[in-house]
Amino acid sequence: MPGRWSLYARDAFNGTLLWKKPLVDWGWEAWSGSPTLQGKNGGRFTQPIHIPRTLAVDRDRVFVTLSYGEPVTVLDSLTGEQLAQYQETTNCDELVLGDGLLVAAVHGAAPEAKLSTVRSQKPVELGKHLVAIDTDTGRVRWRSRPYVGR
Repeated sequence: MPGRWSLYARDAFNGTLLWKKPLVDWGWEAWSGSPTLQGKNGGRFTQPIHIPRTLAVDRDRVFVTLSYGEPVTVLDSLTGEQLAQYQETTNCDELVLGDGLLVAAVHGAAPEAKLSTVRSQKPVELGKHLVAIDTDTGRVRWRSRPYVGR
């Protein structure tokens, strides 16, 4: 059976269901890249360690990736209505939210990044960069240089 994943919002006082959103392209098949990766690199019983860090909440909004590798979507916390989507956060694997700023760790080099060489002398695209977005305006405040990290 294929998995069916959803994000649920409940009232913290009485547990009443407020809304739910289906998570498309989610679960072990999306995380491992292929159902054939049953060995050391993936498979049904693996989960990337960053999955719990792809959701952040402030008083009125939920910031979440609704599909694996998709940009961060902003939802109204009471209704589940989509308020915005930050294209700059595609392939985000970690969110930190505070003081009106959403900082996302994004896989793939920043748009202005160049290819780098490593010991093998082969060109390699650096692993990640950070993007800081003003949550009130949706504008990118700053972007870090690419770095290699997890």
